[in-house]
Amino acid sequence: MPFCRSICRRGNLWKSLSSYRNPPRASQIPLLALLKRTYLHHCNSNSVIQPSFREIPVIVSARGLFTGGPVSAGMELQDVVSALEAFAPTHLAAEWDNVGLLVKPSEEHLVQTMLLTIDLTESVLEEALRVQAQMVLAYHPPIFHPLKTLSGRTWKERLIVRSLENRLAIYSPHTSYDAMAGGLTDWLAQAFGESTVSVLQQCSPSPHTSCGHYHLSTTLHGEDAINASVNLQSITGNTPKVIQMRRDGADNATDVIMSMNCTEQVLLQVLQCLSKYGARARTEINAVPTVSLPNTGIGRLCQFKEPMSIKDAVQRVKEHLGLPLVRLALGTQHVEESKIQSVALCAGSGGSVLKGVKADMYLTGEMPHHEVLDAIAEGTSVILCDHSNTERGFLPHLRNILVERLQQKVKVVVSAEDKDPLNIL
Repeated sequence: MPFCRSICRRGNLWKSLSSYRNPPRASQIPLLALLKRTYLHHCNSNSVIQPSFREIPVIVSARGLFTGGPVSAGMELQDVVSALEAFAPTHLAAEWDNVGLLVKPSEEHLVQTMLLTIDLTESVLEEALRVQAQMVLAYHPPIFHPLKTLSGRTWKERLIVRSLENRLAIYSPHTSYDAMAGGLTDWLAQAFGESTVSVLQQCSPSPHTSCGHYHLSTTLHGEDAINASVNLQSITGNTPKVIQMRRDGADNATDVIMSMNCTEQVLLQVLQCLSKYGARARTEINAVPTVSLPNTGIGRLCQFKEPMSIKDAVQRVKEHLGLPLVRLALGTQHVEESKIQSVALCAGSGGSVLKGVKADMYLTGEMPHHEVLDAIAEGTSVILCDHSNTERGFLPHLRNILVERLQQKVKVVVSAEDKDPLNIL
């Protein structure tokens, strides 16, 4: 029996593909293209059935392998990144952080499956390949300190090399998710139920929207625009954007309109630079108004409407994070039945954020030993859950958000391999 007829009779491959809401094109799927080219003449074209997801036993994936479940329509990588940055702008991240699109495959890249993880380890990378993901959203940036080589000598080098080899994009949001309103830190605060929540360290406005910044629109002749762009970049640190090119009828030269933002500190230098081009440069300057960022920043302070015991607070944390055990340091004069009315919290490593904050309890992943001693001496109890345990439970919640943000075009999967490296035995 021909191979094609065998598949069609046993698994009904062609019927299954035809019943898909967004069937993959043969030109996009190497194995399917081969089957179509070699065996299509064996298939009965009248056997196409009406769309029905219940009748899909098998599909062909973009990697040419058989797998169960529907294929997502997919989104171009640039559109996925735009949606992620609209959800949590990268300027919310701490200055020391490394967020955004860290690994970008060459050429166009269609994202049909995205894997969510806190840490991108080698086992998580293997999982990403198994689920045939085209993109990984790793909360912690796998590239943080500069990599001097990509020889595969270290595990982080191997991550990047294998991601590039397998055309796997990597995006990291990290502290932008911590800072955003309704993000990871607010999710962590939900452990204590109804409370009044305030931000510990307010985010500064974006460099493009902060007070004292100016927007400039400059028109230059084409021959001047290149030199001006280089000089302006050296002054402001940003490359001016070309927003329009037009032909000047008077001398048949090309005019270039460039747009840029600059701070008040360098505005005079920018104007001096443009003055070199005399009457040939026409510039409009507008002050950019301040945009406030309410409820946005690092850390939260929860004020309870009704006091709760330390024992109850610990239990709430364990249930919210799905942990059987946590570590507790009782503050001076505290016992487990003591009533508390406020908790200051920070996901991950919160020592520097919580230091000196007046609260009955601190909640974070990890704190240096001496900062724990300082806290309990001030009468503040401390709950430590280990670094990533304060973050991982956010991923299922994030998954539901991203499915809608990506218009249900991308399959979003929470990693099963991702876990905190430390265990309490």
